[in-house]
Amino acid sequence: MNIETVLPEEAGIPASAIRNMLIRFERKALPIHSLLLWRKGRLAFETTYAPLERGHLHRLFSITKTLTCVGIGLLADEGRLCLDDPIVKYFPDKCPEQTDPLIRAMTIRDMLMMKTCHANTTYKLDMESDWVESFFTTKPTHPAGTVFHYDTSAAHVMAALVERLSGKELLTYVREKLAPLGLDPRGYVLRDPFDSPIGGSGWVGTTEDLLRFGICLLQKGEIDGQQLLSRDFLGEMLTLHSSSVMTAPIPGEACGYGYQLWFTEQHTPMCYGLGGQFILLYPEQELIVVTTADTIGYAGGNQIIFDAVQEDLLPALDKVGSESSISAASSPASGHPEIGSKEPAPDKLARSLQENDLAMPIGDLGSALVSPLQLYVQGRVYALEENPLGFTDLQLSWERDAGTLRYHLKGEECILHFGMGRHITGRFPGYDQFYSGNGLWLGDGTLYLYFHIIDAYVGNVRMQFAFSDNSVTVFLKKNEESLFGEYNGHLTGVCK
Repeated sequence: MNIETVLPEEAGIPASAIRNMLIRFERKALPIHSLLLWRKGRLAFETTYAPLERGHLHRLFSITKTLTCVGIGLLADEGRLCLDDPIVKYFPDKCPEQTDPLIRAMTIRDMLMMKTCHANTTYKLDMESDWVESFFTTKPTHPAGTVFHYDTSAAHVMAALVERLSGKELLTYVREKLAPLGLDPRGYVLRDPFDSPIGGSGWVGTTEDLLRFGICLLQKGEIDGQQLLSRDFLGEMLTLHSSSVMTAPIPGEACGYGYQLWFTEQHTPMCYGLGGQFILLYPEQELIVVTTADTIGYAGGNQIIFDAVQEDLLPALDKVGSESSISAASSPASGHPEIGSKEPAPDKLARSLQENDLAMPIGDLGSALVSPLQLYVQGRVYALEENPLGFTDLQLSWERDAGTLRYHLKGEECILHFGMGRHITGRFPGYDQFYSGNGLWLGDGTLYLYFHIIDAYVGNVRMQFAFSDNSVTVFLKKNEESLFGEYNGHLTGVCK
């Protein structure tokens, strides 16, 4: 499948509307990683935020659920399963002799709708036991098919089912069946400790994969004249089946659920992954909006993305050349001319918008890139008091606008580099994950370090250093789903 690229204005998207979106993200210091806008069959805008590069493999989190759902639909098309089959039929080896009747009654369709008999993800109760088996052994809380609870273990079991029936790995099976889409062959799905695919959150792919996947959904499975997945199944998949209002923390999650995908505030389908991974589908406008991001730990971050699309983009469609496409309410951000000022030519504006940098860490009014404390702290080695995290010492040093943190963790020497007001990249020690490091001095005189994790695992590790006389206190906090557990807590120490 070839994707034609055009200027935004040629697809009826004013470049000024895109600029308003980007200004909103910048003003809120939202860590957007990439943004794609596709309209009327053509790619109208694409930007990847440095230091990420186009084609970067990125954890897609719960968009994996939609991938798993498509795998189930493909098996149904082949006649290998029926959506109303009880799930226990396919996992006799995982079911105890006295399996609860509520579990025995649960169907694949119940699981697709997120109306299982479990109120929580079962494998998270004991992640050292078989993740698939936990779905059949955990005591249910209510009858399946009745109410919505976000149960990621349902997708996990269905992904295992796809592999059992197809004889292939989840992504391999879907990629081969949907070959005309051209999903990136480098992509993969992470596996649990028991070698089952993490079908609820493990897909690692590219931003373009999300676009191609979204095109397949928007076009009801028809690509280049071929029907890759039955229209009947996709019709059910893209229909609202479950109310999510009882569990929604933000308005953007209160609009209901179909088969392993959500609905937007405009009542259109969306694939929704933790941390701001989105495929937003708008069939009437022939529009797809794709984002990757890291909103993990950023309260309300996903709602900022929803609001940008709803308030900046959708109202401006097809108002090319009209002043109404320019939001006078939007405030300027650094690097952009003031909204309402004389505009450059649309093509120049559109191209200039494609160059963006990853958001810097949020500071406060007194934040600065340099501090007299740097000279005092420079090169000092602090011996840390015994702690359950395993840190024994640390040292900070700077050279111009770049810094280095050295420390020993569980006997291993670790080094993290960070920029002061700029991005410095590296591989995170102990996990070999790509990161971008930034630092600044906060108004209370403490040092704040922020490490974006942008790899098979997406999230962030933050550190705050408070210095007093010859002592240091360190506050560590990680926002990531399953790793970096050592980076949560407090450390204290004195200069050697």
